[in-house]
Amino acid sequence: MSGRAVRVALLCALMGGVTVAQPSAKVTLVTKNGVLLLSGLVSAGKLTTLRGVWGPAGQARLMQCLPRCKVVQSIPVQRQLSLNELSGYRVVLGGSYTKGQKVALVMRFGDGQVLNVMTPVVR
Repeated sequence: MSGRAVRVALLCALMGGVTVAQPSAKVTLVTKNGVLLLSGLVSAGKLTTLRGVWGPAGQARLMQCLPRCKVVQSIPVQRQLSLNELSGYRVVLGGSYTKGQKVALVMRFGDGQVLNVMTPVVR
């Protein structure tokens, strides 16, 4: 095998081992004060931002709650983002849903990746 063939084979082997971290989410929707609050863990695998969340009733509000809540354009994700009613950042959806109903959500990240999630309404 020639030196060039070895280099090409080595490059192909290295390229095959490189993967792009795909975002994932283990979330539920919790009814709170007449709206739905996204609760759970969003993993991006790298530093990025959550730029938007859409559900059946339209775009969700991305909120920063330190100490009072205000709407923001994006939420920083440092590999993992924990969302709940006590966290510094929250995602709030409008609309009327019933307990046990599955809701389709679309999440868009700052690096251009999109994640589709089916999540239940728990209370």
